[in-house]
Amino acid sequence: MSDHSPRLDLPYLQSAQAQKHVTHNEALRILDMVTQLTLVAFDQTIPPALPQEGEVYALGLGASGDWLGHDGELALLADGYWHFVTPRPGWMATQAGTDVLRLWTGSAWVAPEGPVLQNLPGVGVNTTSDGLNRLAVASANTLLTHEGAGHQLKVNKAAAGDTASLLFQDDWSGRAEMGLAGDDDFHIKVSADGSTWHEALSIEAGTGTVALALAPLARLDLAALAASKAVTAVDVLVYDTSRDSDGGVWRRRCQHTSWWNETLNTATRGARREFPAVAVIVAEAGKVTIYDGDDPALPMWKVFTLSYLVGAVSCIAMQNGSLVFGNNSGSSIACAILDFAADGARIYFTAGSKRSTSGLGSWPADLTGFVTLFPGDYGAPGMINAVANDIAMTVLPDAPVDPTTGLPVPTIAVATAGGVSVIKHDGSVVDIATSVATKIAFGGSIVYAVFDTGAPEAVYGFALPASDQAGVTPNTFQYNNLGWSGSSQWPVGSFHDTRALAPIRQEVAMGGGGGLFLSANSARAVSPQTNLHCRITSDYTTGWLPGAVRGAWLASTSTAPLVGGTEADRSANAMPLTVTGTITRTAVASGAGLVGYGGWSAANYLEQAYTAGLDFGTGDFCVMGWLRFTGTAGQCVFARQDSGLAGARLRISTAGGALTASSSGATLTGTLPMNTGIWGHVAYLRKDGVAQLYLNGRLHLSAADAANLSNASAVMRLGVTVNGADPFTAGTLALWRIGATAPSAEQIRKIHEDEKALFLPGAQGTLHGASDVVTALAEDPETGLLHVGTSAGRSDFQGLRRIANTTTAVTTALSAAGGMIAEQ
Repeated sequence: MSDHSPRLDLPYLQSAQAQKHVTHNEALRILDMVTQLTLVAFDQTIPPALPQEGEVYALGLGASGDWLGHDGELALLADGYWHFVTPRPGWMATQAGTDVLRLWTGSAWVAPEGPVLQNLPGVGVNTTSDGLNRLAVASANTLLTHEGAGHQLKVNKAAAGDTASLLFQDDWSGRAEMGLAGDDDFHIKVSADGSTWHEALSIEAGTGTVALALAPLARLDLAALAASKAVTAVDVLVYDTSRDSDGGVWRRRCQHTSWWNETLNTATRGARREFPAVAVIVAEAGKVTIYDGDDPALPMWKVFTLSYLVGAVSCIAMQNGSLVFGNNSGSSIACAILDFAADGARIYFTAGSKRSTSGLGSWPADLTGFVTLFPGDYGAPGMINAVANDIAMTVLPDAPVDPTTGLPVPTIAVATAGGVSVIKHDGSVVDIATSVATKIAFGGSIVYAVFDTGAPEAVYGFALPASDQAGVTPNTFQYNNLGWSGSSQWPVGSFHDTRALAPIRQEVAMGGGGGLFLSANSARAVSPQTNLHCRITSDYTTGWLPGAVRGAWLASTSTAPLVGGTEADRSANAMPLTVTGTITRTAVASGAGLVGYGGWSAANYLEQAYTAGLDFGTGDFCVMGWLRFTGTAGQCVFARQDSGLAGARLRISTAGGALTASSSGATLTGTLPMNTGIWGHVAYLRKDGVAQLYLNGRLHLSAADAANLSNASAVMRLGVTVNGADPFTAGTLALWRIGATAPSAEQIRKIHEDEKALFLPGAQGTLHGASDVVTALAEDPETGLLHVGTSAGRSDFQGLRRIANTTTAVTTALSAAGGMIAEQ
């Protein structure tokens, strides 16, 4: 029998042993040392200078002093002496005062491995997992963070027909879901009860096309309506009362009015008393009909007959319960205001105006009744002209509240054959006497009006005048097809036959015989030379052009190669580029309309001969466009210089996968990799003597540059240097522009953000069909979509991108609100 225990090597008492207490105490000392083993330190090699009784150390290799020869053992100070024990593999020890736990392997103290967490059947954190929810977490928050770089959450499915989505629930009942549901397209849908679901949006996987599937995005086809109700509209309005100052609450406070209490279910009155939350108002030559847009069947709600008046209704507008219609006969009333909340009306002539003596429920059926409703002589104020061509309404911030209705009083602007009359919210009328005003709209407190001056037309933006004035002094902008404010030309070509006008947020949309025109004026600047402009037709889009643009090219949607000939200049300057050799054109992305220009070589490039318009001297300039390339070779994207390379120059080139922009006065050597094979935007400009290089909307580099850039021998080339060197063989270009205006940082960000949508798969940026004649415009204030009508149908734009279209001709009018679209 051994005299020591097999595991802890404790000494046994022997049968005839003397002083048994010594052996017993030795065994107790070892037990006291290794039981609940707690160490002062691991891998210690030098004994402490002042050790404390009962301290235990785990000795490392190279132990010295009193520990010499005891590497890897445990050292206990007891009774003033060090006692040593050899640990056994598997022993565990903690370090005093810490949460450090170590395991003795037989050669080293190591951190023990944690529990095996692979292939667990389930994990529940503060709750219980199950066979369906194998990971369950009950917590106020769940954090997933990076470990030094990015972090990606992946939801994977086995096949296209399965579902990979995020489901949002209310008391375990689904309310919203987003992801890949049943196919590989991205879907967002919602539910009120967890069983009936409504898809709000889907993005097609193959093209990136966005489809808005909102139920309110209903198209009201007045042509179809005409088939059953004999409607020939001259104007149409989708009036959403929720956008009134009180959110449409006025509709529920009208039980006392004459129109609420008139007989229902007649030829001029429908079956519902309350004014519709959404009304579709249709103007015909002899009447105005209000349809109930709350009912999918669109029943008639009320008819105002006007056939007994000389002339015809020409336009309508409505806000805060006041319906305004204009008459373009020239021998009758110019306009009338029908106030449903106040249950009264007022009509305007050139000689003055009259108020009604009774409510709207007493609207007359004949001329005798009309005279009875509006008796007496004319009183002030009156209109500048009896021919009303268009009407616009707005509620200004300082509008007084009508004590009768509790609603702020709208301001009304009327475009007439003699200029513009503005019915102010205090009841006064101010006139702007000028040529025929054909279209009018409000953009905040700014009035935008189209004046038919014969040749040319002019579009003015101006603040409301305090008193009558002769002519317009534009303090926002003035456009016509010859120029603005007596300076440079309308930047996107001929501007004529304006048929539609629609301020949209910080932009103005104009439509006519030359397509769709947009002007972005976020700063409401005095000069349009600080604005951005864009022209969209059926076969090209210019992108945003800074005010004093000198040329805009590479904007086509045609994939036919350019073989000789010219590449059109889409600005007003009409300075095409000469095509040398063959330039290929391919879609910028799968299914996209815009094309990229490529095939560059020493024999294939675009050139513009010397033009004084590109001699910028020491002034501002901007060159910008989109490019896509790979590789690290040094290649020329854009250059303007003389063939001898001796005079003033401008150049943009690739180098090491980045971009370098240079002039005679400064070189900006970029460091941001752009050779990703993905379309990117570059803007190289000089503003107030400082050269700046913007990449993808952000300022990358800047440097002082006071060089004179005029060079009477210079030519401009895209795709190669002016002496044929360093062709851009690795890349393609699109939407390149040059001009004498340096856009602001805010404008460059906007250009990049708006235009990058045109480079997505399936993106379209032109008017649908083959017609460039815009017949009507409407912006939906809720969706932000701009709806553009032509004979080929309706094009719906989100920014510069067309996201949907119809194929039914729009001939007369468009209106949109809350996703409902009415068109004629």
